[in-house]
Amino acid sequence: MTLPATVGILMLDTRFPRPLGDIGHPGTWQALGLQPLYRVVSGAFPTEIVNPHAHPAWLEHFIEAGQALVNQGAQVLTTSCGFLARHQTALQSSLTVPVISSALLWCCELDAPGILTFDAQRLGAPELDGAGVASGTPVVGAAAQSEFHRRIMGNDIHMDLGQAEHDVVSAALELVKHHPEVRHIVLECTNMPPYADAIRAATDLPTLDVMGLVARCLNPGRAQSRNRSGRKAAASTEVVSPDIICANISPLAGPVDKPMC
Repeated sequence: MTLPATVGILMLDTRFPRPLGDIGHPGTWQALGLQPLYRVVSGAFPTEIVNPHAHPAWLEHFIEAGQALVNQGAQVLTTSCGFLARHQTALQSSLTVPVISSALLWCCELDAPGILTFDAQRLGAPELDGAGVASGTPVVGAAAQSEFHRRIMGNDIHMDLGQAEHDVVSAALELVKHHPEVRHIVLECTNMPPYADAIRAATDLPTLDVMGLVARCLNPGRAQSRNRSGRKAAASTEVVSPDIICANISPLAGPVDKPMC
């Protein structure tokens, strides 16, 4: 019997709800045939990391946590915050397994991507450049006072998930309204995938997340394609990967010294 591949997830220090589809829900990974290993970086609250002035010392804490996960058997590492794309190169050069810091790494291989982020005011050049995102790629974020943004940034134990879905879908609709050229939506925020089906239904566009990127790296035979038209697949609740060839990270590849692109 083949054991499932193991994913190490570097987690921010959070307590907000994590429904199925969220990176912090074990069932999200199990639906992909993968085994999650979690490591919380103590004190790495959203206000500390989703911050253009985040202290550089946090990098060493994430490297230490990553090494601990590798020692536990993680075959690939990812993170619970797409803003850690700013450290993609440093993380990868310090660790001996593939590191997929952020869904932003999708952008360099997609035709006309648009980014749906947790906070468009805070997502800047360090994160975009760290993931090799092309200049001019459209970025739209959740509204600053929305339920979704406020509860996560405040690290609140409560969240109205129905309202959070409305907030995220509204941001997606704003993205495609103002940037009709967008053909793929990339979810920077790992707390947005629970609402991916609703985003696809509202926009009719393929919607990609970091879990799909990890699944493709570890287990491409199981990583299934979302409906390429962007329409919601009937009776499907799995978070799966689009069927796009990965040119820079092969299954269980060794370390690279630069972003996947």
